[in-house]
Parts: sequence; structure tokens; C-alpha cells
Amino acid sequence: MFPFAIQQQTNHWVEIIKALTTLVAAFGGAWFAFLLQNRKEKKRETNTNVEALNKVQITLTQQLNALTIFNKDFIQPYKDHPINWIALPAAPHRDYSKLQVDGGSLAFLVEKNSSALISKVLVVEEKFKEVMNVINLRSNIHVDQLQPKLAEMGFIEGKPFDFSLEKVESLLGTQLVSGLKRLTNDLIFVTEDAIQSHEEIIKEIKATGIKLFPNKRILSFEYMDKDKQYNKANAADAKSSTAD
Repeated sequence: MFPFAIQQQTNHWVEIIKALTTLVAAFGGAWFAFLLQNRKEKKRETNTNVEALNKVQITLTQQLNALTIFNKDFIQPYKDHPINWIALPAAPHRDYSKLQVDGGSLAFLVEKNSSALISKVLVVEEKFKEVMNVINLRSNIHVDQLQPKLAEMGFIEGKPFDFSLEKVESLLGTQLVSGLKRLTNDLIFVTEDAIQSHEEIIKEIKATGIKLFPNKRILSFEYMDKDKQYNKANAADAKSSTAD
């Protein structure tokens, strides 16, 4: 009688152990699958965030290129001209409405304690828009109001002009003259300020990306001003020749 009871009890524990083993195996498999899926999701999230940073950098770099080219072609040749408000020519209408930063894609920076970068990026983009607005506004006034009046005075570009500056300002009218002077000064200031802000924010985005995602590739953009490099090289050569 007793051996049978022992055998029955042993079989009972064997069944329990088998059930527990199956349960543990099932739980372990589910847990492993969960960890694997979680890892994939985190990797996907990281890649998405890195892509967002890189895309923002690309957009801001495109804006910087547009600003720098405009500054080089339109502002710098006439910035120090005594009548730059006339000499600085009208620029073709610029529409960069499609060249916008996706600020929402940077929302992840809030959880990374880098939310201030979002505000900085948006402010810099507003500076770009401001430059484009001033360019278009000034160009419209230059073409629609200034040029017709200059033509009436007999002004031909590249040829001597007998009128004194005081006479020109008097014929153009105080409102047009003061308006063009203000817009020209504003254009010079906002363009140079926007260029500097873009250069700074692009560097900051890169530094933040490297800090947050050290194992990922963060794009690096540096605008190479060939004219500055050329002038520096000439200065260095001149200094070397003087020393010799």
C-alpha cells in the first residue's frame, strides 16, 4: 500500500515540475521576444531622431547658402557705397516657402533635456524668413518707385550723373529716400545677423547630435568662403615676403 502511494506522489511532483518548466520556458520566450522587440523599437526611434537632426541641418545649411550667396553678390559690393540705398540693386523675387524646418521632428529633444535647442532653431529660421521678406520688400520699392524716378531724371547706369545727391534726394522725395535708406540698413543688418546665427546653430546641432548619439553619424556642414581664404592666403604671403 505505501509503495503505491509514494509512486503516486512522485508522479504528481513530476507533473508539477513539467508544468512549471513549460510555464517558465513560455515566459522566458515571451520575455526574450519582448526585449528583442523593445530593442528594435529603440533602435528605430534613435534612427528617426538622428535623421530628424540631420534633415534640420540640411535645411538650415541650404538657408545659409542662400543667405551667403546673396550677401556676397548683392550686399558686400555696395555695403560701404556712399549711396548704397540706390547702388545696392534690386534682387530677383525669392520664394523659399518650401525650405522650412520641421520643428515638430525635434520634439524628442524635450525628453533629452535639450528643449532649448528647439527654440533656437525656430528663432534662426524666423531670421531667414525676415531676410527674404526685407529683400522682396526693398526690391519692389527699388523697381516700382526708385528706378522710374531715376529714369525721369535721365539717370543711366554706368554713365556720369550731373545731379548732386541733395538734388536727387529732393526730387525723389523724403518718404522714398528715408524708406529706402532704412530698408537698406535693415537688409544689411538682418542678413549678416542671420548668417552668423545659422553658422552657430548648425554647429550646436552637430555638437548636440554627437553628445546624444555618439555611435551614430551626425552630418557636418561647413561653409567654405573661398574669398576669405584667398584673402588670408594673400595676406600671409605678403607678411612672409615682408619678413624676408
